[in-house]
Amino acid sequence: MPLVTESMLQAAFDYLNTQGETAAQARADLIIAEHRKKQCRARLILASSRGSAGLREAEADSSKEYEQAFLVEAEAAQRVEWHRHQKSRSDAILAAWRTQESSARELTKIR
Repeated sequence: MPLVTESMLQAAFDYLNTQGETAAQARADLIIAEHRKKQCRARLILASSRGSAGLREAEADSSKEYEQAFLVEAEAAQRVEWHRHQKSRSDAILAAWRTQESSARELTKIR
């Protein structure tokens, strides 16, 4: 039985052929979420009436609005990591398949 099955190979090719734009959009979404989180924090710090810079930052960092921006960023990061994993997995399947095919060719030469 082969290490890499036809269905595994097809799934790897399908992912690589169809998900490039989706992966790029996930990365763009992460960049936007990071920027919006920074904007949110800066806006909250500026709006704070606390005396010291440390207190203004603490108030901003503990706000519900900042927490929501953080969660949006975390979700975007999760999507990027999922696509990174899928690409890596697909690349590994293709590499294993190439090795498998090369080994099979070498065996036919020996026989």
